[in-house]
Amino acid sequence: MSTNSENPLQQPAAIQQNPWERLNDGKAIFAFVCVLLSYSIYYVDRALVTNIMPRIAGQLDGMQLYSWVFTINMLIATCMAPIWGKLSDTYGRRNIFMIMLGSIMTGLILCSFSTSFPMLIVARGIVGFGAGGIQAVTFALIADLFAPADRGKYSGWTTVMVGLAGSLIPVTAGWVTDTFGWRAAFLMPVPLAVIALVLDYFIVPNVCSQTKPKIDYLGSLLLAMATVPLLLAFSWAGSLYKWGTPVNMSLIAFALIMFVVFYKHESRTPHALISPALLKNRPFVTAALVSVGMAFSLLGVMIYVPLFNQGVLGLSTTVHGAIMAPREICGIAAGLIAGWLMSKTKRYKWLLILGPTSSVIVLVLLSYVEPGVSILYLTVLLAAQMAFGGFMPAVNPIAALNGLKPEESGQAAGTLYYFSALGLALAPSLLGSVLNSGFSSALQAKLTPELVASLTTAQNAAIHNPRILLNPAAMKSLESSFSSLGPNGAEVFRQVVDIVRGSMHQGLQDLFLVAAAITFVSVICAISLKELPMAERAIKRGH
Repeated sequence: MSTNSENPLQQPAAIQQNPWERLNDGKAIFAFVCVLLSYSIYYVDRALVTNIMPRIAGQLDGMQLYSWVFTINMLIATCMAPIWGKLSDTYGRRNIFMIMLGSIMTGLILCSFSTSFPMLIVARGIVGFGAGGIQAVTFALIADLFAPADRGKYSGWTTVMVGLAGSLIPVTAGWVTDTFGWRAAFLMPVPLAVIALVLDYFIVPNVCSQTKPKIDYLGSLLLAMATVPLLLAFSWAGSLYKWGTPVNMSLIAFALIMFVVFYKHESRTPHALISPALLKNRPFVTAALVSVGMAFSLLGVMIYVPLFNQGVLGLSTTVHGAIMAPREICGIAAGLIAGWLMSKTKRYKWLLILGPTSSVIVLVLLSYVEPGVSILYLTVLLAAQMAFGGFMPAVNPIAALNGLKPEESGQAAGTLYYFSALGLALAPSLLGSVLNSGFSSALQAKLTPELVASLTTAQNAAIHNPRILLNPAAMKSLESSFSSLGPNGAEVFRQVVDIVRGSMHQGLQDLFLVAAAITFVSVICAISLKELPMAERAIKRGH
């Protein structure tokens, strides 16, 4: 055994063992528990935001900017994902992990103190700055702690944290919002983040490279210059600009040009942000494309089912949280079972096919759901998506990182999450455009000239903003304004609200069908994936 007094996790690559071969089981598992706690912060934040955002949008008059809360978060996260992955290889995974958690915690506090919707969007951007690398560095840490053949069962536990966050947080956040207000809900994860920071500092090993490779700052800038215009083109299409307008097409063309420039730059630089070799690795690229398509199915449910439940069905945030809770519990079970099956069978391709296939079916069925739907049916339908696909966040990194060298884990995980985050950023932008377009078209078709003529300018403006479905105060104000119409005022009010509610429903139906079509691309990619053998642990762990 070497007597080198230096940290064995930072020895030169020529004499370095795989990281998992230098930790005993107890230390590896204890560190893994700390990583899980930190990883859960990301999903706690996501679960509470998607649940309470309709209420916030109603109170801060942010329905026109609704999708931007999610878009700005994922836009910044997308740009930061490969950077965080590279930095974790260079400066140590634990150190970068703690910086990311600190950014998320700061953003949450600023969210709580936001006084306007634009300010909230900025705060969500700060959260996205830190959240960009959480998944990437988490799975890079799992790759450091465990051998490839063992990673499946441990990765499965990440879905437990996702499930716990998804099942407990919506109900808790809904109750806190209904009782104390949405500002208090944003402060819920902060104490957990503080505990996670302390544990990470003392327990998680700081795995990094001894050679300290350079950071490709020019590549980071070029990647941002390619990503941001693309996301803006999708975000603005259907709202500020129509699809196919000069502004829209110019943004897309500029983004494509910058992607080409970025790739050529990466091919020439010895310290590439995203290695061209990774982009030529077919199993890796295929798994990355699966993650892009799956983002549309996951966010199609997470972001827009709350709008259906609260805006179309008129349910409270607490009831909506109760409907979503079984879905996340199913995700916990699915993740554990899938992880166990991967460890036993050393197979993962069939899971990659099952996940997106089940999501396509659920999204198509959601597009046919009517306002009179049974709460039980809706609960079972949403739970089915996670029961047969909740393991995807754990399985996909296994498929992507399998067969790669340990020193490539951070960069590869960052690149994978870049693709995933790109999908997560494009999803609310594109789906939000579909919703806005569907809502506007349906509203125009349902409003008769006679009805429009009977409305005041203020009333007409109010019904073109779906926030009245989500803000009880706005709905009450609109109802009071109809009293000036005399005895028929109450009936006209109910007619107008039904039209707005029906238009929202039509927009959501269109959205679910578009999400299903895009998710189907993931099914095709998963079928075409080449499955590689999963390596066993070569030697006994150290003690």
